[in-house]
This record gives sequence, structure tokens and C-alpha cells, in this order.
Amino acid sequence: MKKTLSMLLAAALMLCVCAGCNGQQKPQGGQSAASSNPDGSTPQTGTPAPSGKVYTLKIGTITAPTHPTSIAATKLVELLSERSNGRIKAELYLAEQLGNEVTQLENIQSGLQECMISSVEKFGNYNADFNILGMAFAFESKAHVEAFLNSELGEAMNQDLIDNFGLRNLDSYFWKLPRALLAKTPILTPEDLAGKKIRIPNIPIWEKNFTALGASPVIINYADFPMSLLTGVVDVGETTYETIYGMKLHEGGPCISMVDYAYPLEICTVSESWWQSLEPEIQQIFEECVAESASYYYDLNLENWEVEKVKIEEEGGTFYEVDRQAWMDAVKPLAEQLEAEHYWKTPGLYEKVQALR
Repeated sequence: MKKTLSMLLAAALMLCVCAGCNGQQKPQGGQSAASSNPDGSTPQTGTPAPSGKVYTLKIGTITAPTHPTSIAATKLVELLSERSNGRIKAELYLAEQLGNEVTQLENIQSGLQECMISSVEKFGNYNADFNILGMAFAFESKAHVEAFLNSELGEAMNQDLIDNFGLRNLDSYFWKLPRALLAKTPILTPEDLAGKKIRIPNIPIWEKNFTALGASPVIINYADFPMSLLTGVVDVGETTYETIYGMKLHEGGPCISMVDYAYPLEICTVSESWWQSLEPEIQQIFEECVAESASYYYDLNLENWEVEKVKIEEEGGTFYEVDRQAWMDAVKPLAEQLEAEHYWKTPGLYEKVQALR
């Protein structure tokens, strides 16, 4: 009798265990034990199942948080997270937290960071043909610069960065506004610039540009630029449109000549080895987010400029249009000198650029 009772109790216990194994219990962590649908969602909720590998990266800029470049970089971080459903996690470091442009490019090469947004002219340190972008009046328009960068010449320059330096420039461009001249009297022709002291940063090709135009370049750091113009340490300054109001340059140089001597841009650069580690789907998402951020950046610059231009005029600034062809003709002989001094390596690069107009 006792043996029969023991067997009945054992059987009842087995039935309870089986009931527990038949979906009545939840596994650890409170996750549903139900199987997934073919699309990876669960039958009860329809929510996506966990996605694949998560990719992390550091993105750097050299600009302050309120600068359009930093604002666009912030936009990029948000888009990457949103469009990848959290599979791309980017940490943003602004205002040279990761070093200046040169240091950050070295960081990318050594694997200390994966991405930065910076001036495209800096790549002249790696491939000399990028220096043509710094020659005054070498390009007649933003579209002309874009045609060059998208040409076989531009593609070869970028491929060289990939093959020999591990740096990949993505195809979308963060366009600034053109560069103007500021002075206390109008600068309308190259002759108006002759003999005048002009502030420049420590960039050798810029010194060549303005010396060829008859000016006397003076190297002054960025922080001291407004005061040097205001106090007459220099007679002329130069900058992109969107920088004028924020730095109050119109106070020292109220006559603003729209010479558009260069069409500067920034570009998103990533580590080639990191890029190749990404799934094709993630690469595509990344490129689309960069393109949208670049468009946002340019629109923001234009929008801000429309407001700031009015403020500059209200505060005593005057804008002057010029005959740009006269300036282009005046600086043209410089191209031969720059090539002879190895500012670029492709023979006849200036003429090749002009053929892309």
C-alpha cells in the first residue's frame, strides 16, 4: 500500500513539472518564452527582436558647441542612432577635445577615434593636390569646386588617402559660405589691395595668394583677428560670410567686398579600417545620415546669413560687389609658380581645374 501511494505521488509531481515546462513559467529576465515570427517579431507584441552588432565610434570637431559645424555634428549623432535603431552609437567631442585637426587625423590613423568633420584643405598635408583648393580664385563657383572633387582627379586624390593613409572622405560636403574681404575703405579691384596689410592664418599658400595680389600678409592668430582689424594693426581681413557677425569683424572692417575668392568646405572623414568593419547596411545608413547632416549644415549657414547680413547693415556695414574676372586674371600667373614650388604634384593641375568650369 505504501509503495502504491509513493508511486502516485511521484506521478503527480512529474505532471506538475511538465506543466511548468509547457510555457507556464517565464525564463530568466522576464522575457517571453513564445517563439518569434518569421520577421523576428514576437506574436504577443509585434515588437522587433534584438538587432545585430552594435557599432561604436568617436566623432570629433575643432569648433565650439554653438558653431554650425558642431551643430551639424550633433545632428549627425542623432540621425545615426535613430536610423540604425541604436546600432550606431556615436560619442561626440567638440571644441578640440580630441586635439586640433592634425592631431585628430592622426588619431583616426592610429585607431584612437573613428571620425571627424574638418576642413578639406588639411589633406594637402597628405596629398599635395588638395592644395589647389586653397589657391585664391582658382574656382569660379561652388559648383566648380564640386565638379573638381567629383572628377577623376578628385577621386584619385581621395583614393590615395584610403590606400596610403587609411583615411576615407565620404562623398557629402559640408559647404561654408564664400570668403570676403573686409576693410575700412572699399576693396573693389586688385589694385585697391596693393600695399595693404592683410591678416592671414599661418597657411603658406594664403601668403602666396595675397603677395601675388600686391598685399602684405601678416600672420595673426584667430583670437586676435578682430582687434587687429579694429585697431589698424592690419588694413584688411578675410573670412567666410557666416563668421563676420559673430566675430564683429564689420566693426573694424565695415566695407565688405564680396570677392568670393574661395569656396571652403568641410568633410566627414572616417578610419578606413573601421569603415571596412561595418556591414554594408550600416555603411549605407552612415552615408545617408552624413548627407542629411551636410545639407542641414549648408541650409543653417544660409539661414543665419540672411539674418546676420541685415544686422551688419544696421550696424554700419556695407556690402560691395566686384568684377571677379579681374581678380581671377590678376592671380592666374601664380599657378605656374605654385606648381614649380611643388604646392601640387599633378602637372598642369590648374589648367585641368579650369577645364572643369
